[in-house]
Amino acid sequence: MFARASTRAGQRHRVEPDWALVARELKRPAMSLQILWDEYRASHPDGYGYSRFCDLFREFEHRLSPVMRQHHVAGEKAFVDYSGKRVPIVDPRTGEIGEVELFVGVLGASNLTFATLTATQKLHDWIGAHVRLFVFLGGVPIRLRRVLRRAQGRRRPAVHPPLVARPGRRGLHAVRQLRR
Repeated sequence: MFARASTRAGQRHRVEPDWALVARELKRPAMSLQILWDEYRASHPDGYGYSRFCDLFREFEHRLSPVMRQHHVAGEKAFVDYSGKRVPIVDPRTGEIGEVELFVGVLGASNLTFATLTATQKLHDWIGAHVRLFVFLGGVPIRLRRVLRRAQGRRRPAVHPPLVARPGRRGLHAVRQLRR
């Protein structure tokens, strides 16, 4: 409709980025379309503007095969793990900078997200983070699914029934199980 008279429809005048490479780069931690566009414009100053770059990338994404959608029953699963990134914090008394671990828990059906910081990833911190998650949720899901990071060398996530949901554990029966 608004194409120049001397060009064919569908032909672009600017240098095209490698959209497959852009999609792969976006999967890296702390990467964004803004950063990738900045790199593109640094090497091609007369290239696409940011909004057109984003539009063309979204068009590329729509041409890819669809992703698998998973159905989650409410209260059935919670996905938990440490993020793998250490977070720097400042001790207000001493001014010393230390690093802590970021624990994240997400309910499958609602994407209700919980995050807390622990000093380490040791067992007592792992259990304490779960207790705080269950208090935040107001109950215990039927299953916990630990989302293992690739660095741990495992492919399949581990599925564990929550320790507090098992009958016969003294002192833990007060936390109710989430219902469907």
